[in-house]
Amino acid sequence: MFIFDGTTCLPEECANITILSDLELVNDSVEKKIDKPPQKKSTGSLTTWHKCLGYVAKATVKKLSKKQIVKGMEIDEHDDEDETHQCSTYLKGKITQQPIPKVSDIENPHILHCIYSDICGPMWNTTQDGHRYFMTLIDGHSRYIKVKLLNTKNEAEEKLMALIERAEVETDKWVNYFRSDGDGKYSSG
Repeated sequence: MFIFDGTTCLPEECANITILSDLELVNDSVEKKIDKPPQKKSTGSLTTWHKCLGYVAKATVKKLSKKQIVKGMEIDEHDDEDETHQCSTYLKGKITQQPIPKVSDIENPHILHCIYSDICGPMWNTTQDGHRYFMTLIDGHSRYIKVKLLNTKNEAEEKLMALIERAEVETDKWVNYFRSDGDGKYSSG
């Protein structure tokens, strides 16, 4: 359903922490307890830690290191980027979007005034009849939705015209506007 946009860290950009603390052996037959487990330290630039910790604010990364909240975490003093530089991934995560309005401000005075449509596909799974695409048609006034299954995109123009002609005959109204995403799906040639 969603496309994941990710990049892989190169080995020199990654930092790993392994902390062993209060480690007790589970086996009852061995009653040996490790008093002071070895601590491993991991050093990375502020930018590297910022990325490894899920793009938290750089001030938070500094706080984690300074107060030793994360044991073994060390920040390399020679950071490769300016401290004031904001990474694009961090900024994208902070962007808020306007809520979708509950009521449309577009006027559709009567049925078939404006028809909205889109074609989806090809789907991974096909129907029993071999359909891999579907076309949606939504009336702007009534919000009536019609879904038409398609074998190929080339069928879209023909099926669209048949659906519009039938709707115009049944309602005695004409389609004034047709809206789609405009990528040429409705023209077969």
